Order: sequence, then C-alpha cells, then structure tokens
Amino acid sequence: MQCSEVFIAVGVKDASGKLFKYDPATKAVTVLMEDLSGAAGCAVSYDGSFVLVSEFIKSNIKRYWIKGPKAGSTDDIFSSSVSNPDNIRRIGSTGNFWVASVINKVVMPTDPSAVKIDSNGKVLQTIFLKNEFGNTLLSEANEVDGKLYIGTLTGPFAGVMKL
Repeated sequence: MQCSEVFIAVGVKDASGKLFKYDPATKAVTVLMEDLSGAAGCAVSYDGSFVLVSEFIKSNIKRYWIKGPKAGSTDDIFSSSVSNPDNIRRIGSTGNFWVASVINKVVMPTDPSAVKIDSNGKVLQTIFLKNEFGNTLLSEANEVDGKLYIGTLTGPFAGVMKL
C-alpha cells in the first residue's frame, strides 16, 4: 500500500480490513475477523492461543482467540492502551509485544513512539521517539537481542536503539 492510500483510508475511516486463516493442507482460506478499521499488524501469542490485530484508524488492538474456551471470540480490551497502533511484534517467549504507535495531533502524526504491552493490553513501557525521528509515521518496532529496530513508511531509514 502506498502512503497516499494510507492517508485516504484514514480520511474516509475505512473499515474493510479482514483477518484470514490459511490451511496449507486443504488450501482453504477462512475469514476470522471482518470490518477492521485500518488493520495494520498482527502477532500470534507465544502459546498460540490468540492473535492480536491492530486497527490504526480506530486506535484499537483486538484479540482473537484461536484456541481454548474463548476460541472464535474477540476481545476489544486494548482500546485505551496504545494510540494509533501499527505493526505488532511478539517479544520471544516473554508474553509481551512491541507496538509501533503515533499520537495524532489534529491532522499530522507528530509523536512517534514504541509501546510495550503484555498479553492483557497493560502498557509496560513507552519509548517516545520524536527526538530521534521527528514527525515520522512510525510503523514498526521489533526487539531482537536487546535492540529495538524501528521502521517507517514515510522515511528512507531504519533505526536501531539499544534497550
């Protein structure tokens, strides 16, 4: 998707996103979630019991239960945790996730940040990145070997921070 398409989708509050499941054995595709508002990223829990899906436009993170007593149901418990979440990455076997995020001020996203959440949506850590990345629309935060890798759709760079 081009940046201009992202801004149009945000402007019209697009809610046409879907989460699909693909079964390689049967080659069947199943829709698990519909009407997602700017679906931007997803990450499966370490134990495989749920998947988190970010809704950038709605400023929300949904949890879809894959297995267990809640299998097939969705929680909307992450709506106040992270502002405009983009991609989500699981942090190894910790049960925690990094979420790329921007705090919107009027029209332009002006405060990029990386937010670490647990599997229940509790914010564990927020790293504000305005000094390092200016008004960049942050789209990726991924932790590997004690470093946080930062990505963006709007800039020609990738950042690396020691945690």
